[in-house]
Amino acid sequence: MKLYGTPRSPFARRVRLALLKSGITFEWIELSLGELFPLSDRLLKMNPLGLVPVLELDDGIYLLDSSEILAHIDATLCALWPSENPLNTQARQTSTLAHGIMTYAVREFQGLRVASPLNGSTESNTELILRAILIRSFIRNPCSPFHQLYRTCRDLPG
Repeated sequence: MKLYGTPRSPFARRVRLALLKSGITFEWIELSLGELFPLSDRLLKMNPLGLVPVLELDDGIYLLDSSEILAHIDATLCALWPSENPLNTQARQTSTLAHGIMTYAVREFQGLRVASPLNGSTESNTELILRAILIRSFIRNPCSPFHQLYRTCRDLPG
């Protein structure tokens, strides 16, 4: 089994940590930024969306999304979720919330990077600063998903 990703991808890190914690043997294949920007043929052959992580199974099948990969691991290799309800439901909800937060954060920070004047963006510095303030306020807002995730994890047993 081979896991393709980058160290900075929270989605690849999520899968990598699950595999390591479960003691599952796999090969970590670190993709360079040059393979992600612009997308390389190698990555596009594995995942037409050009996203990481990608888990290559021993039979050559590629799993393309961290949630799909974790579900596969849980169903076929090692239980990742508590087996009893309501803990199972709560753990899956927490995982889904964390995934959504990561998706939002990655999208926003990529937007900041792409919108940089160094990349030829017409967005003004003021607009970039306002976008950064919006991200910061989202993270710090007590009603935000970040705080909901913290409260949920804080109250989980173990």
